[in-house]
Amino acid sequence: MIPKFRAWYTPFGGSVKKFNKMEHGSAGRLLTHAEMSPDDYKLMQSTGLKDKNGVEIFEGIFVKQIIKGWVVVNDNWLDEGEIFLVKNDSKTVDYDNDDGRQLRILVSNALDKLGISDLHTEDDYESGISGKYIADNILMELFASDKRMKLDQIREYIVLDSMGLLEFQENWYGYSTWTIEGFNTETFALGGHDILEILENYKGKFVYLVIDKLQ
Repeated sequence: MIPKFRAWYTPFGGSVKKFNKMEHGSAGRLLTHAEMSPDDYKLMQSTGLKDKNGVEIFEGIFVKQIIKGWVVVNDNWLDEGEIFLVKNDSKTVDYDNDDGRQLRILVSNALDKLGISDLHTEDDYESGISGKYIADNILMELFASDKRMKLDQIREYIVLDSMGLLEFQENWYGYSTWTIEGFNTETFALGGHDILEILENYKGKFVYLVIDKLQ
């Protein structure tokens, strides 16, 4: 039996509702769209069951997450030292366009979409930990180039292809939970590889970070 898919398409983050729509089509086409634009497509697969009204039931499935951009280590007092993956070719942080391109935000969003839970507790938060993800059987690929490329073009410039235990932690800094000054990525490691250190070594490069979970 050929699996049936559909995808809920929400460009512009779903904020412009007139453009939101359900797309149907071949599994290959929908899977490609979902992998290339994971923020715009929520892929669903048929369960083979129907509800009491005879309507086919679909459920969401997890799609590998693709993060890309120019590696910039921020020297602004806000998010100082945080890695950004910026879109602009000037390779500088412009908060009007790059707020949300912090590595901690991009990676935590990707892990959430893979169904990996944030494990930090209230006690963790009191001690300075604002996000904590630990998950095994995570697949990760990292590609880097001197120029902007599409994913299929950059694959020959592979830096890392690994699977193992993922550890990701975000910390806040400041005098107390009432006077938080900012956040930064404290730990980003996979199978013994320090991804933070690797990315810092590729400052000024255009990178793709592909994260997936072995089912």
